[in-house]
Amino acid sequence: MLHIAICNNINECKSNLESCLLKIEEIYNEKMDIEVFYSQSEFFGAFEKKYYDVVYIDIEFDQENGIKTGEKIRDEYLDDDIQIIFSSNSEKYAMSLFKTRPMDFLIKPLKFTQVFESIITLKRLLNRQGDFFEFKSGYESYKIPLSDIIYFENSNRKVNVITGNLRNSFYGSLENIKETACINHFIQIHKSYLVNMDYIKKYEYHQITMNNGDILPISQPNRKRIRMQRLQFESLHRKSLERT
Repeated sequence: MLHIAICNNINECKSNLESCLLKIEEIYNEKMDIEVFYSQSEFFGAFEKKYYDVVYIDIEFDQENGIKTGEKIRDEYLDDDIQIIFSSNSEKYAMSLFKTRPMDFLIKPLKFTQVFESIITLKRLLNRQGDFFEFKSGYESYKIPLSDIIYFENSNRKVNVITGNLRNSFYGSLENIKETACINHFIQIHKSYLVNMDYIKKYEYHQITMNNGDILPISQPNRKRIRMQRLQFESLHRKSLERT
């Protein structure tokens, strides 16, 4: 699923873009989560809580603050992962957008082919960035790079997702995660813990210490297997470093 934000308070332009995206979703069976924002404050209120793959920003957004919105994403929030696509009636703004490193600049009125090509480019870039883990917590949708996840913790009927600066939970199980996500660097050390081997700071026979300081137990039946997996992982990691 693509998570898309639209920053546009001009109804005709907003509706045109949204219509193109919905048409792409229908024709090409590309699931999208589309949210429309009519002001900077509204957008950044959501941006602080949720991950977006791309934001379409109209230059004239919120009293001609579209460029400032892009600059704030890059300079204040230090987010280089989200793709930014600007749109305007005029090409005169193009040279002033380099600082925000936009993925594209679209001239209005937007045509379906423009929007479609932007989605194709977006998907190609996302494929280069690696694998993500998607889940819903309450009414919010999240999409987190698997490489940012330290470990998953099973808690009753919920799973806690632990990263360096985020702890969220959703209804599910570790078994479902193992079946649906590409988790090659994760090992299950206990019925309640699925950990990212890249974040193991210290390994002991009965427990491991993660980079964030959390100490997690290794269950008795898993200890021999975990030791072997850890040795294999370290061996592969050394070989990859030698090749580089």
